[in-house]
Amino acid sequence: MQSRLFIIIGAFAFALTFFASQTTHANIFPSSLVLQDTLTEDTRIDSIVIDRNWRTRDKIILRELTFQPGDMVTPQMMKESIDRVWNVGNFATVEWTLDDTTVSGKNIMRLTARDAFTIIPLFAFNGSDQDFTLDVGIIDGNLFGRNIRGRFGYRFATFERKWDIGLGIPRQLLYRNMTLDFNVKQGTQTNFLFADRKRDQGIAYDVIEASVNIGNPWHEDYRYTFSPNLNIVYRAHDIYNIRLDSGITPLAEQEYNARFLRFRIDENIGLVNRKRHQEDRWAVNLAYGLGVGLNDQSPMYHAVVISGEAHKLFNPIVQLSVEGRAGYTSNELPSGWFYRGAGDVRSITTGEIGGKAYYTMKVGGFFTYINRNWFAMEQSVFFHFGQGAQTVSGLFQEAPLFAVGTGVRLMTPMVPWFYFQFDVAYSGPNSNWYFIQW
Repeated sequence: MQSRLFIIIGAFAFALTFFASQTTHANIFPSSLVLQDTLTEDTRIDSIVIDRNWRTRDKIILRELTFQPGDMVTPQMMKESIDRVWNVGNFATVEWTLDDTTVSGKNIMRLTARDAFTIIPLFAFNGSDQDFTLDVGIIDGNLFGRNIRGRFGYRFATFERKWDIGLGIPRQLLYRNMTLDFNVKQGTQTNFLFADRKRDQGIAYDVIEASVNIGNPWHEDYRYTFSPNLNIVYRAHDIYNIRLDSGITPLAEQEYNARFLRFRIDENIGLVNRKRHQEDRWAVNLAYGLGVGLNDQSPMYHAVVISGEAHKLFNPIVQLSVEGRAGYTSNELPSGWFYRGAGDVRSITTGEIGGKAYYTMKVGGFFTYINRNWFAMEQSVFFHFGQGAQTVSGLFQEAPLFAVGTGVRLMTPMVPWFYFQFDVAYSGPNSNWYFIQW
């Protein structure tokens, strides 16, 4: 058992070390995507002009630059600044040129950050006929042109019905690198644990959640500083076993009305650069949660989750990725356990990996054959595996569930919400052989 754990941890650590040791090059994207001068030596930037930006306010973009007019700029400063503008997440293209005016002898940086269309009429589907999620509503990833994220949606899924409202305030509008996110959810939820890939035990309940997430102001993108984020959630779960189908054993023998105030701190190490759909570099997240009961039916609990991802973009076409996640909770109430699905391991149904402890791993190759402003196509080849149990030691007493498959994703970078993904995978008998997302 311990040897398996060491093998998994060792493989993941080796992958992170390998990816982290690779150098990220500025010119890995084709000229059709990023047309920019190459800064080969320290250069004084006398003026910055932002061109052809139809929505995002100039100050949002300028806030991401690591220099100001009049500064001497190193090649590393320029690369880091362009990466930061890309990571805002609202742009289809980011281009820059350096003009040397012969009359005044001044260097003018012209920066084009072309907005993608981020007002999204939310109509998103993912899953299969056995386990699906349909979200409807509206999302704006750049409200008022200030990078504010707004969302109003309703989720209709195999195991849940919920509406949610969210608002995210970006660091460009707050102190230093501070962020604020607010969210409210209300609806119904049903979760199952499986035996021999069939529903065996379940729990059904009403849920209300209200949360605020505070991003630490002292977080730095490209230089690590200890700066954990804080998340506070009020959570109410009211159990109704009568909603379970006959033949399903209730996970909660006695119905309960849980009321918790959960405090969670999480620390990010590393940073993933994202340019359109492609990713590079690595990141790890460590999270600890404390649930404080607000009534006598809600005992205090602890939870720990660790996740990591590493991506290497070798050239404009080939990307390799490794992602892992593991968690444990001491919560004795089954509505607070983990229930993982096809988002972690393709072809499984939500709850096949479930319990108080779990782990999942994803390894994949991604091949972008076309990457233009109005059309991009990516093929993936992947291997996923994971397991859930009631104890950490129980995770290694049975072979993990696995999935191997391939897929294709068609995208419109100028309208990032307009895409279609179709995966086919195999994870053993009685599995969902396909997964759709659009």
